Amino acid sequence: LRPAPECGLSMAPAPPLGKSAGAPMAPAVLIIAALLVLAAVAAGVWLARRQATQRWVLAGLLRAQEDAAAARQRATTRAAWMEVALESLPEGVLVADAALRVIHWNARFATLAGLPDDLLREGATLESLLRLSAEAGEFGLVDVDQEVAGQLALIARGPSAFPQLRHRPDGGI
Repeated sequence: LRPAPECGLSMAPAPPLGKSAGAPMAPAVLIIAALLVLAAVAAGVWLARRQATQRWVLAGLLRAQEDAAAARQRATTRAAWMEVALESLPEGVLVADAALRVIHWNARFATLAGLPDDLLREGATLESLLRLSAEAGEFGLVDVDQEVAGQLALIARGPSAFPQLRHRPDGGI
């Protein structure tokens, strides 16, 4: 089959894409091709940097987790040693926070203070414990309110560790 010459169709081969017959590739096409190559390179660089950043962040998180676990272990060990040290003291020791709430005490303090186990607990206020002791006669025949205020003033002046000798109702010192 041949096209009829009167319809104006020719069987000449078409020029390759992007080229006109005998003309070089258009500058716009070259620019677009270069931009596509640059975009692909930039995307690859961006992806590589993102992956490196993710690896760095993950490594940092893992290090922080390991450090936290080690710190918890050290704190647990120190707490156990502190417990052993406090319990081996012949003196009674009570530790309170800045708000004068009980944090810890040793068994000797519980014995010396003569406070019921259900009242000597973490979070109890020193004021309430002092008041119970004064009402039980642990400070002798005193005005309870004045004694509690005096004891709290003594504690407030510091230092936080001070010896205290007193005659107990049972005759002990």
